Amino acid sequence: SASPVTGTRLVRPPSPHGRETLRGVSPGSEVPPWRNYTSIYTPSPNAPAWRKSLPTPAQLVTHGFGKPDTAHSTTQIACFETTSIMFLKYGAGFLPAPDLANFLAIHPLIHHMYNMIPLLSSYDFTWIRQIDTSWAAQTALRPDKIKAYTAALYHYNFDVSLLMRMLGNNYTGEHRSVQYIVERVRPHIDAYLIPHLIRVLQVGTPARLVAEVSRENVLDYWRRGNNPSIARHLSQTAKTMNKEDKNNYVIPLHGHLFRYVPHLMLTPQHMLIKNGKARLLADLSSRHTEDSVSVNMMTHSVADTELPCEFGSVLTRLLTRIWNLRITYPDRDIVLTANDIKGAFRQLKHHPDVMGFFSYIIDGILYLSCGQTFGSKFSPSNWEVPRRVIEQLAESLFSDQSLRDKHRQYLDKLQWHPSLGKANARFVPAKADSTHTGVRSHDGTDDNTRQDTFVDDIVMAEVFDIARVEQAVAASIEAIFIILGEPCLSARQDPISWDKLFDMLINFCNKILGVHINTRAMTVRVPPEYVGSTVSLLSRHWHKARNLFTLSDIEELTGRLGHIASTSPWLKFMMSEVYTSIRACLKLSRDTLVATSSQFRQALKVAKSNRATFGDRLSTQILRSFISAALTADWINMARPIGHMVPGRDPRGKALSDSSLHAAGGYSTDLGFYWYIAWPEEVQRLTLRFVCKHKTENGDIVSINVLEYAAMIITYVAAFHIMVQVAPCTADPFPMLELWGDNTTAESWILKASKSSLIGRALSRIQCALMINNPVGIWAGYINTHDNVIADRISRVSRTADMSSFPPVVRANLANYASIVDGQVRKSTGTKQENTCRTRQAFYIDWCKGVGITDPCMPDASLQDRNFAVACYLTSLALGETIKWQHISHSTIEGYLKAVARLFAERTPPNNTRHDATLEFRYKKDYISVIMTALKKYEGVKNRRHMISDSMMHYLAEEARTAPKHSLKQALFDWLVLGRYTGFRRSEWCQTAKDTFARLLDWPGQPSKAFIITDFVFLDKHGRRLHGREARNGLRVHYVTIKWRYQKNGDHGQEITFAKDLENPRFCPVLAAVRIVLRAEALGVPKDHPIAVYTHEDGSRRFITEANVTASLRKAARIVFHIPAGDPALTKWSSHSVRVTACNLLHRQRFSDSYIKNRLRWKSTAFAQYLRNTFYTADQHTIPLSKNNLPSIGPMDTRQAEPHETIVAASAA
Repeated sequence: SASPVTGTRLVRPPSPHGRETLRGVSPGSEVPPWRNYTSIYTPSPNAPAWRKSLPTPAQLVTHGFGKPDTAHSTTQIACFETTSIMFLKYGAGFLPAPDLANFLAIHPLIHHMYNMIPLLSSYDFTWIRQIDTSWAAQTALRPDKIKAYTAALYHYNFDVSLLMRMLGNNYTGEHRSVQYIVERVRPHIDAYLIPHLIRVLQVGTPARLVAEVSRENVLDYWRRGNNPSIARHLSQTAKTMNKEDKNNYVIPLHGHLFRYVPHLMLTPQHMLIKNGKARLLADLSSRHTEDSVSVNMMTHSVADTELPCEFGSVLTRLLTRIWNLRITYPDRDIVLTANDIKGAFRQLKHHPDVMGFFSYIIDGILYLSCGQTFGSKFSPSNWEVPRRVIEQLAESLFSDQSLRDKHRQYLDKLQWHPSLGKANARFVPAKADSTHTGVRSHDGTDDNTRQDTFVDDIVMAEVFDIARVEQAVAASIEAIFIILGEPCLSARQDPISWDKLFDMLINFCNKILGVHINTRAMTVRVPPEYVGSTVSLLSRHWHKARNLFTLSDIEELTGRLGHIASTSPWLKFMMSEVYTSIRACLKLSRDTLVATSSQFRQALKVAKSNRATFGDRLSTQILRSFISAALTADWINMARPIGHMVPGRDPRGKALSDSSLHAAGGYSTDLGFYWYIAWPEEVQRLTLRFVCKHKTENGDIVSINVLEYAAMIITYVAAFHIMVQVAPCTADPFPMLELWGDNTTAESWILKASKSSLIGRALSRIQCALMINNPVGIWAGYINTHDNVIADRISRVSRTADMSSFPPVVRANLANYASIVDGQVRKSTGTKQENTCRTRQAFYIDWCKGVGITDPCMPDASLQDRNFAVACYLTSLALGETIKWQHISHSTIEGYLKAVARLFAERTPPNNTRHDATLEFRYKKDYISVIMTALKKYEGVKNRRHMISDSMMHYLAEEARTAPKHSLKQALFDWLVLGRYTGFRRSEWCQTAKDTFARLLDWPGQPSKAFIITDFVFLDKHGRRLHGREARNGLRVHYVTIKWRYQKNGDHGQEITFAKDLENPRFCPVLAAVRIVLRAEALGVPKDHPIAVYTHEDGSRRFITEANVTASLRKAARIVFHIPAGDPALTKWSSHSVRVTACNLLHRQRFSDSYIKNRLRWKSTAFAQYLRNTFYTADQHTIPLSKNNLPSIGPMDTRQAEPHETIVAASAA
């Protein structure tokens, strides 16, 4: 064909190297203009036989492992370098000699690759596809293998996915027959695991990875290289990489190719040397700048695509197994052993189309990871599939008696401790209860041995019976062989680490999962050598002369101490002081210090990059004087009873406690004790009865949380006295105490220690001392105040007369009568009114605390500000945020206001510096009057619907979370979330009947009046419309555009776009819309039918009806606001509340009238009648929405005010 520029014919010049040309095109012949590259892999008739035997790309992608799909695609934005191979192979020959020379002079590597093309095109690399039977003898990377890999890569035009598919064999796990595996395991495992198993073995990992990375991002990671540990341990790294290569976990290539191979991402590597063992870790989360995008940022959330990891509970399950074995066999040894899977993560292979994203360069060699890496966030969750399968399969195969003979060659190498079965052995008993009854079935046979797998370690506990133990080990061996392949040392390494299995003595005491378990003493502890090394660390780095520490130092130390505390729980009550001291040094916010140490260490990691040093004498003193001494004390038993770590045990006794601001008490009917104590006067004077400030952290005030915590500790001591000293039980030497209180903070402290309160931490140190060598374990729970009536009465003996002049015995004997006297006194009219006033005053004080007002009388604030603050308080009452969380009338709110006025009039705060005798809160521009007038006007209007409160939405969210998939609760919650933004009219989404829907009868085709699936259009963050599966991907979708085909106001066809809530995805309108569409598609809703549907309990598909909406909202209001069933107040909620809610949310955010009209589709200001809580229309709003879409429930939402808190205001006055 003629060139449009020169008019000459396009003629291909002879190849400068005589290399093979395109099929059917010889040098000097014309190149057909329609020629494409589909035939470039088809050899010419004169090609050598080895080249003709090579599979084409079409053959590779249509057969075998990892076929292409829409769930696996990783790309790097193309550039000249990543496309140069195609030009060098198929375009350079068209250039005139001078132009070609100039082109090759661009970079020496370009010239090098050009020269390598003819050399490698004639190199027979097919031998690399054969199994290397001498793989075990390989001691270093083989240059001939690297050359063969490189030649294959050149042949397939630098497509690494084709290279992996071409290699096959161990690179893709071809030795495993997925069909055979499924047939073998199907009768033994849960059905839900089958598709997951097929996917990880036949498709590859992860379940989904679709990502694109920029060239700049890739080069940035390439320039920065690996962690310095690689250079420090280069010899160990070389040995590790040789092992990775000979096991076919990686494909090694020349490092210079990284710049030219398309669709690669470089992952920094780190060499970890621990206990003399080298392990290569991929740092897939590291970011060098705020613009860096790591691989783990591009992988999809494992929570959405993979199975959740459950191996964290393996130790608990193992200890429970030991406990049940001891119940059945009280006088026989229980032995422990473990089977280790070799190269667990590497056994699963990356999908070929994403494998290039897990490449790295070490010592000039480019490695492509075929097997899963240590460091990717999806590796554990994908290994979870074979882990669960092996667990269930091994336990089921225990019944196959032929396995002992089949695996006799391995079983004969097991080693047994000589002390097993000795007659003089002593065993600590385990007591059976309603949950733990032993391992014997009703038919008299023992259960199959449970096989618990912690990542790659299969741990087993069994009674000392050689036949049963061998049967359990044989079952685990068989299960591993079935899933990962039979042993074949001529082709690959065995999937089991035989040396670990044979070297481990089968014994009653063994090191399992990092702890020592003793089945005779029934204890578990951190190994003594680990404790010793921690003490050595303390003596070396935390000596008297040192008052400074680095973040890495304290991170290592807290990790070690946290591990020791897992089996010595008293230690964590001492560590709370260390955590608090470190927090002060780092100047972290109070919210950073949370209840669990793992989260606290995460905060340290955030700040670790500062590499600063910090000093604090308190923390170093605690480490030196207390913790170090405790860890080395001979009299302290570092072991923890197994019985304390077995969940669900029946407690020996149940005890309850409670505290008021003047006294505390507790009792146990199971253990037969009761106690009472009046708090000393100096303590009472630091409570809310006398102090206005709310700073509990520094000890300025003794909070009710501290008093409740102290009451629980006293109850623990009393229970210990009964269970250990008065009436010990030899059948249960390690009993459990079930400790109940009506304060959630105290309940948390008794289990995890206090970290925020100064006094609470002091009490934690007392608890620490009490727990050392204490055989009584604690389980704490919450009981509401109404059910805790006895302990509550004990703590209040007596308000009428404190009986302080009586001795304790007399006070205790009079307690029952005193509570009756107090009750009658409280029933008297004057006292009842006084108590009501005090309760309301206390509630106002608590409200002030919740909003950050330290002194409820605000003596230092201006008169206007005090007036405004009280108006805000009244507004919260009008919203239902009352003592009982119920909506109250205008007259009741006036009573609350009078209680506040009395507090201002009678109570002068200690820090009041003003000269006026009382503190006023009335102001010339009286906001309070505005609110009260609006409320009274509101009550005069009949049949107004209430909005859906935040509390109701939280309740509905929890209901939806635990409901079955596609149920009414889930479907309705999604529409309510979306309705908070859209303000749907009822007819726009729900129906009046469950099986029929309203149609637009006068429209062509009589379409649905409510939304159909095409009314929802999803867009990405750039505003581009998404189609197909991408439009249902919550990660890609950023906007939803909703079309109202029909509207009551006649504005048909209106479209409004809504954005994703990135801060609160649970209440995000866009994600709710995605779930709505996915549900409609899953339930097979026709495209012209309404999409507000759900699955009924009988399995049928139904429409959401107005009755469904009304019933659900009224139930939520009844539960959240404690409204009695049948109360007329419940009629204030209906399907119309959705539109009321949307209007009020925008209005209280101070959006303009025009904005509300536009977003909620009004043509006039008629929306004003929808402002149900019209006090929001006052000039100043009192409760704006937080930055979150739906604010979290604050402290006042967790419980009602307790009766003992009602004395706060009057006592202070």
